Amino acid sequence: MNEMELRGLLNTLVQQRVLAEMSSAANSLNYRGPKTKQHIERYSQKAGHGAVDNVLCLAGGLIDEHENVSEILLAVEIERELLQRYEAGIFSLAERPNCPLMWSHYGEQHKGLCIGYSIPECSNVSVRKVEYDRERTVRASDVLAMLNGDQLAKEQVDGGVLLHKAPSWSYEGEWRLTGNRGVQRSPLELEEITFGLRCAMAVKFAVCNALKNRARSVSFYEIVESRPTFELTRREVNVEELASVYPLRSLDSQREFVE
Repeated sequence: MNEMELRGLLNTLVQQRVLAEMSSAANSLNYRGPKTKQHIERYSQKAGHGAVDNVLCLAGGLIDEHENVSEILLAVEIERELLQRYEAGIFSLAERPNCPLMWSHYGEQHKGLCIGYSIPECSNVSVRKVEYDRERTVRASDVLAMLNGDQLAKEQVDGGVLLHKAPSWSYEGEWRLTGNRGVQRSPLELEEITFGLRCAMAVKFAVCNALKNRARSVSFYEIVESRPTFELTRREVNVEELASVYPLRSLDSQREFVE
């Protein structure tokens, strides 16, 4: 895209963002009259033109060996606007329940638990895989097409913004479910619970006991070391054995100590 097209794209992105933000604020205050709408539209247009003017002013004050410094700065602002549009809720999932790094970083140093989900057949939810590469490129032409209602272009832009991470994070094997922020009903089905290598027995009992009467049964596993290697494996938790030991009574402990 040339500089004029980039200017128009930035202008449109800023106008849409400001319009949405001010409209939401006006609705929350019950300001819905025609004058309010007109004021919001004028302010949004002013904000869009102002954003472009600021970039051009900055470009004019720079001494750079690149002749297309204006295009570079416009592209930077367009990327910033795109990131502001994507304040969506992201539910992150991992491929493997036995990754030592994941347990260390996200599982309270192996003391926590891992929740496994499945996607119901009746659900239309889309869980998408994260790509680990060195570039997160979004083409301006795709952004423009997205704003004009092109669904394929929107998917390309979504992928570029939401589904790319640096190669250093590849150990996560991450998949993402995106949607609106806030508390809502889960489109996924709870399938299993895996307890960490150092998870307390009392925690295992509490979780198993809390879910034992669930209408749809849940499977329970625990992580164990695969000696003499450093690999972690899973084995099924003996729920009946847990139930025979817990909950502990203080009097029982005292009697065992005395005996």
